[in-house]
Amino acid sequence: MAASQKTASQQAQDANVVTAIISKPGKNAYRLEIDEFIQDNAVTNLFLLALDAMYKNSLSNKDGSPNWWSYYSLSGIHGLPRENWAGIKQDRNSGYCHHGMDTFPTWHRPYMYQFEQAVYNNMVAIAQSYADQTWQKTYLDACDRFRLPYWDVCMPRNNTSDGATAKVKAAKGNIWRWGFPKVLKTKNVFVRFPNSPDQLTSMANPLYQFSFPSSTEVKTAGDSRSQISWQDAGLGWVQLQDGRWKFDASRFRTDYTARTPTVASKGESDYVFLEEAIQLQTQVMATNIWHLLNPAEIGLNQMTGRSVKINQAKPWTVFASHAATSDELAAQSLESWHDNIHNLVGSGKGKAGAMSDPSVAAFEPVFWLHHNNIDRLFAIFQALYPEKYVTPGQAKRDTTDENGNPMVLGADQLYPFRETADGACYTSIEAAVRDWKGTGFAVPGVADLNQAGRDQVAVYLRDTYYWATDAAEPPKTLIWPKDLSHVEALTGKSETSAKPVAVSIKAMSMEAGKPTLVARWLSAAQKQAVHDVTIDASISIASVQRVMKALPSGASQPAAHEAPAKMRTWNINLRVKKYAFNGSFNVHFFIGPVDEDKSERFITRMNEVGFSGIFASKPGSGCTNCTKNKDMVYEDTVPLTGKLTEYLASSPGAGTFLPDGRTIQSLEVDQVVPFLKANLTWRVVDTSGAMLHGVEQSGLEIKVTDRLFTPPSAAEPLGTYEASEVHSEITAGKVGGFGG
Repeated sequence: MAASQKTASQQAQDANVVTAIISKPGKNAYRLEIDEFIQDNAVTNLFLLALDAMYKNSLSNKDGSPNWWSYYSLSGIHGLPRENWAGIKQDRNSGYCHHGMDTFPTWHRPYMYQFEQAVYNNMVAIAQSYADQTWQKTYLDACDRFRLPYWDVCMPRNNTSDGATAKVKAAKGNIWRWGFPKVLKTKNVFVRFPNSPDQLTSMANPLYQFSFPSSTEVKTAGDSRSQISWQDAGLGWVQLQDGRWKFDASRFRTDYTARTPTVASKGESDYVFLEEAIQLQTQVMATNIWHLLNPAEIGLNQMTGRSVKINQAKPWTVFASHAATSDELAAQSLESWHDNIHNLVGSGKGKAGAMSDPSVAAFEPVFWLHHNNIDRLFAIFQALYPEKYVTPGQAKRDTTDENGNPMVLGADQLYPFRETADGACYTSIEAAVRDWKGTGFAVPGVADLNQAGRDQVAVYLRDTYYWATDAAEPPKTLIWPKDLSHVEALTGKSETSAKPVAVSIKAMSMEAGKPTLVARWLSAAQKQAVHDVTIDASISIASVQRVMKALPSGASQPAAHEAPAKMRTWNINLRVKKYAFNGSFNVHFFIGPVDEDKSERFITRMNEVGFSGIFASKPGSGCTNCTKNKDMVYEDTVPLTGKLTEYLASSPGAGTFLPDGRTIQSLEVDQVVPFLKANLTWRVVDTSGAMLHGVEQSGLEIKVTDRLFTPPSAAEPLGTYEASEVHSEITAGKVGGFGG
């Protein structure tokens, strides 16, 4: 890349056209998990400088026209301030974003491409500004390795808050250290500026928070720009005991973003609280990924009476959207899993964070890494079920075009993401959106359009998420957790070692019935293409031996006469009106008594078994579609199996969890049903932790189900689920319970 040459991506941006970053011939750039991404110091350096530049970019260009590629403008596409990006008209009912629609995954894909494109273009411009030719080449080469990172909440970390870990460990015993990525919670980072590349200089970390522009900055950008009005946005609206609502500005920090803010922290991010929540919720989150993507869920075909794999015949709409279907049972969807993470990060104690409000969530830096992970899960689903996708038909929500005609699902344009300079926007059914291979995620098998590739994806899922289904420890594979001791941005120390600094892709394959591990390393010193780098065989063999010990029982080839034993699994199925409480809220589930005086700490209570986070716009946020669809029903599931294992009499300390010392002898129906009938309860709170009233009018419906599961084997790497059975007696007679 010449120092002054404009890339195709930059030329597209000049025309307000969105395009994916295309890897150069012979070079592969992968979307990596954030802890893996920052192993590459050169790429990380440019990434941080580029984000910082986007934050500081003026809202207007030199000629006075709006700068549509600033961080403020790109974030505003998702919600507020409801301005027409680059003059492209919004849906008159709901703005641009597709929530509660079958196009939820497909709309967000070009959104990720657009943000990735903007970051990349800033990285190139910064790399070209290094006067020293050696440094310039180093950073221009780094641009070729860049793809937007993602954040997987289920990955153990090496650098979690000791306070959070100690508290959970004291109650739960020896546990893995889950937490928030260190690079996202470090207030200052070290970078090499273009004018002083030989030294590492401290600067404010753009991944830590985003400061909203002042009213003066917005006004000077021209009359066409809009400023976010926090009161109009509905942020800070709270419900009184009598059911009325009032505005309380103190409940939301209005000058910059914060994660799990608390009154004690004066609205600042409280990472000990956030990491307590992550420690306690990760097992549930990982189990739901397993359920969402598992292709071996079976049930009876109503027409033939024969067993069929439901996920292979399941409509796209069930996977894509949190809007309820006509099916008997609520289902786990990609969107509902996404919602839970939004509320996990945005729910505070006495205050709410930006991530929990759709109107402003995209201004929170972690939004982009979270949504890139959603795109990863979407890509994995596509690799497993390439035939499942948006089909022509009416969308779930009441959407109309600019002439008032119903919009056809799949064929409607994904505003405002222009595909061509003449103004035409992408649609869901176009190859550029449907092609999951172009997303570049480092997931083995995702890019292989054959059964072998799908098998590789299945094994990847088993090795990455299966452990959570029965609360086991995750396997000690190469990718978990990452060593951050050589990350310059975090340490401020120059790294000159030629040692491998990142595992960029991990692949499991089955040979002769046994898994083999292929790890590809990226060496900063060698600057080799990822697919050209090999590793020492002894490393691979040692890794295989470690993985073999960590694989679930039955993962290796069983003898012909052996059949994996079945186990009974349990789930909560939930439905509720999405807009029942005028904004985002959480439904928390407990086994045992609940102290309502500490409702803001529900998410970290030791007897809390999981929650469903409903991610909904507030009154006045400019989303007229939300008012129009006020009776929209939301659905989600909360897995119970892993939490129930803690109450097995054979589990250490099981008799100490409930006041009466009650335990269960097994996960069978005769044990679990009376146990849950006596002890399962739930509460509803807003994202500041305040108790909500009027649950009776919210349409809340809770069901508990069980289903048998045959664990993974070589023949079925993801195991096999059987049909669900509803136990209405567990929730009957309780507010929100299903009585059959």
